[in-house]
Amino acid sequence: MLDVTSVFPPGTGPAPGSAHERYVADRLAEVGLWGTATLAEVVRGHALRNPDGAAFIAEGERLTWREFDRQSDVLAARLAEAGSRSSTCSASRARSDC
Repeated sequence: MLDVTSVFPPGTGPAPGSAHERYVADRLAEVGLWGTATLAEVVRGHALRNPDGAAFIAEGERLTWREFDRQSDVLAARLAEAGSRSSTCSASRARSDC
């Protein structure tokens, strides 16, 4: 089941494991707010359908879906070389002055 806590203000979501939590998760998945695809799968799909389309545009720089897909593969390989596995949680940090 998908984690629904991010759609509720802190402390107001349904109890973990409750029928209400299951109902909310099912409805969100049903209307397409949640899916089962990973971020990598979504990026790869965009890269296949629209490789030269803009994935990101910032400060005059443009990154296509093809480039984003390639760069995500490079990052995944580096994480794997560092010992990360598919079950490993990771985080990233961006500059706060963007």
